[in-house]
Amino acid sequence: MKKRLHKKGAVGVQMVLEVIMELVLGGMVLLTGFAYVNAIIDSSFYDKIYFSRDIAVTINAIYSAPGMVDYIYHKPDVDMSKYQFEIKSGLVGVSKNGVAGDLQIFYPFGVNAFIPIEEHTVYGPYKLEIKKDGKGAAVE
Repeated sequence: MKKRLHKKGAVGVQMVLEVIMELVLGGMVLLTGFAYVNAIIDSSFYDKIYFSRDIAVTINAIYSAPGMVDYIYHKPDVDMSKYQFEIKSGLVGVSKNGVAGDLQIFYPFGVNAFIPIEEHTVYGPYKLEIKKDGKGAAVE
């Protein structure tokens, strides 16, 4: 003989099942979030974005400065030697040094037609030297 649940019993069981389902889904979302953070912790994606934007802003500031400028770009808190920096007309590109198929991040900077910049690729520097004289600008 089966015992049937009354309305109050059915509602109680349904509430318990809904709470269990919400806890399971919440746990899955939490685990997915932890997995994502773990995946990007060793990623250099944010460092490449930071370097490309910061160097582009630095080049813009050097362009706007009058006269000759000799600036040494160095970030002691980040290991710059892991990256390859590429300066071409209007773009700063940063990628992992020697990693094939690595995503290169580009960021634009203002190009001054009167002060051309040399296209240059720097592999694994500890610092970048940015120079501007009357003839043009260069990154070494």
